[in-house]
Amino acid sequence: MILVGETLRAAARPGLPRWVLRQLGGRVVVALHWLLLFAGLSAAVLRQALQPASWRRTVRAEFIRMMRTAGVEGLPTVLITGALIGLAMVYQALYWLAAAGQTDLIGQVLVVVLVREIGPLLVGLIVIGRSGTVLLIELGTIRAGPQYHMLQAAGIDPFLFLAVPRVLALALSTFCLTVLFLGTALLVGFFSGHALGAVHISFYDFFDTVFRAMGPSTYALLPIKSLAIGFAIGLVCAATAMRSAAGSADLTRLMPRGFVRAVLACLLITGAVSVAL
Repeated sequence: MILVGETLRAAARPGLPRWVLRQLGGRVVVALHWLLLFAGLSAAVLRQALQPASWRRTVRAEFIRMMRTAGVEGLPTVLITGALIGLAMVYQALYWLAAAGQTDLIGQVLVVVLVREIGPLLVGLIVIGRSGTVLLIELGTIRAGPQYHMLQAAGIDPFLFLAVPRVLALALSTFCLTVLFLGTALLVGFFSGHALGAVHISFYDFFDTVFRAMGPSTYALLPIKSLAIGFAIGLVCAATAMRSAAGSADLTRLMPRGFVRAVLACLLITGAVSVAL
């Protein structure tokens, strides 16, 4: 009997291939769940944003407040980072391309590396660190406290009041900050290179070269990528905070989880939009 029992338990015990498939399947199911949730929430936010009745005074006030938090208060960090990138990258590109006699490639190099890739991604990471964490703390605190049920009791849709204005404000703020970041990086790189004698072209020729190298695809890619990155950051942070169990939102677990998800979403969107355009 003992031998038969051991044999049955050994047969019922999953082998290594089955265990690997189970673990892999679980990860795939979770990933598909979040992908479908992201698609559904994106459609819901855009649908609510296009309805004039959604923009009541309280929703407009939350949108303006989040624009101030994400855009205005994040502007110094973005400008300082843009100046450092201008010194570290734009100046170096101007210097070495001039030294190699390839000044005709200045516009193409800066557009491909800075405008299309590094600029939107860096601004997205800054927005995650400054505004995404604030969004997680705010919504996590509301979800854990009585405010969430008070909104429902007052007949206010928490999704419309809490998520929609914050997500749209982060998207618009990210686009504006990206434009200012790129302008600062190009200006600082040019003037520093001109002051140090590494740049021998005029201000007009420099920006004319850059704008000519952009092309229609880059003019479309820059707003699409920056808006999509900001939208994804706001949506992921809002979904992570609001999907936590009511009254039990632990910020010590919510913060790293939302931060990692926002960074992954930012990287995925950056790669997807770059490949598509």
